[in-house]
Amino acid sequence: MCILLDTRWLEQNDLLVYRKLNEEKIKDAVRNSMHTFIKEENLDKNNIIWAGEIHYNTDNYHVHVAISEKENSREMITYKRKDENNNFIEVTEPKGKRKNKTNSKMKSSFIHHLVERNKSLEQLNQLRNTLNISIHIDESTLEQRKRLNKIISLLPEKENEWSYNHHSMKHLKKDIDEYTETFLKQHCSKEFDEYRRVLLREEQFYKEVYGSKSDYQSYSKK
Repeated sequence: MCILLDTRWLEQNDLLVYRKLNEEKIKDAVRNSMHTFIKEENLDKNNIIWAGEIHYNTDNYHVHVAISEKENSREMITYKRKDENNNFIEVTEPKGKRKNKTNSKMKSSFIHHLVERNKSLEQLNQLRNTLNISIHIDESTLEQRKRLNKIISLLPEKENEWSYNHHSMKHLKKDIDEYTETFLKQHCSKEFDEYRRVLLREEQFYKEVYGSKSDYQSYSKK
């Protein structure tokens, strides 16, 4: 397993200062990631041997981790590969591939052990709670009254389905979003702008960590 460390990202998060890498923090993050690996793959920690080493021989620092079991507990698989003479041979060995879910959780535990996000997430939660408390029935304008009446008229018959994420409310989400956003802009513009600023900052952080091809944009929709 290889963990690639982006130099620019390390510098931005004070893990690389004047070309000096915070090795102890990197090592602790690797250990944390390995604990996650063992847990997610349902392995016996007493049966696992692993070792890691930080390499500096490329443009981006990286960590190589070798993992083995004292006694194999994983599924045996058989496949074909080419030998040194370029001939196909049949090989049987323990399955080494990790589940995608495991890889995702390993990366998450590694990153969050390196970078303190609690303060930022706490700020986000506080702003969200403030906005939730501030929201009330708004009939301050004719347009808002029209939106509200439309939402009420199209609510599902069963009250227990009046939840934003319920499948029966799917047809109303656009109207609810417009009504809510208009209210927030009119009555809580300062808090709403700050909330969006922090949310975009977190979204950018996840984009840098997980890449532009990840579903980082879904973070702001949670």
